[in-house]
Amino acid sequence: MTHEGNVKEYLSTKVIYFLPFMLLIPTQASKSPWWPFPSSGPIIAMFIGATVLLFLYTLELIRDTKRIKFTTAQKIFLLWAIHTFISYALVVGGFRPSLESIGSRIYTAIPPYFLAFMVFLTIEKNGWKIRHFENVIKVLLFVSAIWSIESFITFYLNYQIPGLWSIGRGQEWFHSGFTNSLHTVSKASLIIFWLSLYMFYMHRKPIYLLFALGAFLTIISNLNRATNALLIVSIVVFIYYFYVRYRTSYKGLGKKSSLTINRMLSGMLGFIAVLVIVGGGIFVNNFKGSLLADSHGFIERAYQYARATEIIMQFPYGTGAGLGYNFCYSEDVPQIYTEDLRNTEPFATFSKFYQSGILGADLQQRYVGEDNVYSIHNFSLNIIMDYGIIALIMLTIYIFTLFKFLRFSRLLYKSDYQKLAKIFMCITLAQGSTFVAMQATYKFFAWMWLLVFLYSFTKHIIKASIYEQRIHIKKDHNPLSEEIMLAKIY
Repeated sequence: MTHEGNVKEYLSTKVIYFLPFMLLIPTQASKSPWWPFPSSGPIIAMFIGATVLLFLYTLELIRDTKRIKFTTAQKIFLLWAIHTFISYALVVGGFRPSLESIGSRIYTAIPPYFLAFMVFLTIEKNGWKIRHFENVIKVLLFVSAIWSIESFITFYLNYQIPGLWSIGRGQEWFHSGFTNSLHTVSKASLIIFWLSLYMFYMHRKPIYLLFALGAFLTIISNLNRATNALLIVSIVVFIYYFYVRYRTSYKGLGKKSSLTINRMLSGMLGFIAVLVIVGGGIFVNNFKGSLLADSHGFIERAYQYARATEIIMQFPYGTGAGLGYNFCYSEDVPQIYTEDLRNTEPFATFSKFYQSGILGADLQQRYVGEDNVYSIHNFSLNIIMDYGIIALIMLTIYIFTLFKFLRFSRLLYKSDYQKLAKIFMCITLAQGSTFVAMQATYKFFAWMWLLVFLYSFTKHIIKASIYEQRIHIKKDHNPLSEEIMLAKIY
């Protein structure tokens, strides 16, 4: 499929346009009296959405393709489906008896993987252009606006909205009465902050700066340190790239600087960065406990990661979707070194005083769930436990690809494609900062389809721009102007 050809609006594409609304489905139905389906949440919605996409994808593929030739992505999806089926068949067949007591909850990790695959496959098959990605972004901005208004009323003005538990009882932070998840709101808002700036640079409409400000304030109201820290770092990277390191284009070095909207924006972003840094310092000192509590969190996660590596060593080909962290508490997976580690300082001291986490849990349960079970707070480790060496290879490739995206943005700027460089950098920072923030939690795992969406977006810009440039160079030795380039890949 060429970049200039198929612009057909597939029904599967329209289904993806509605996926961002899932962010408003409460993850804790018991705390959402407004939600009419107390026994269902976003996981069920994801499964329904992924199933519909698979049905439409298959139908459209058969209808539009005379001879089906499997792509690399389709082959990986089939391998994932086979691996997942075998993994759960082993549980149902009694070969993994310690997991049988978990019940239907054992299947909850399948829909997020399923949906992520279907989003990628659908975008790839339908040959999305920038305008298709922007349709999803507009829905994300709508969702963000709801969170922004809600957080402004409840967190900043300290008013309670009837029927919504926007701020948990005994807590200070905003988690939305709609979504009921601090991690979902904070990390999705981090993505939306950068996508708002993307829309501003792309269309030059000031209203998108309001969306960015709203997402920014929502992130601050969450009081989530990982997200706040990555917001600071990503803003600093953006300012350094475009307002310090490459302040003027390579073709316009002799031009005098003037008070333009770019300079005003750089000042505003710098001011925001200072506010975040100062606010973050106040937040760390006043809202997030003591040095002892923070030290416990560090030791606790170090022990989690140690146990996770034992799972990976004993299941190099993976345990199956979502089974990895359950195996951390199973007698089916012997402890190689974590029991000795628990009796070694500083783990020994913390295991005596803090019994609520993995340090105080039984890691050799005959039936997982008979004692406490805690998640492993690292996105990448969970995926590697689930799918072993293959997952490790894919994650390593993805990390290197993120650095390549940064280099491509610099290349665009050096080539005097300043607008394209900035919008590309916004998309790259949206996924890069969120991916790094996810290394401190497992609770945004379900929304990995957003990372897939952003990855597909950046890949489209790279492939489409290179394709159009090559076609043009064959006819004219002068490179395409930025305006024409954007028009062709839009």
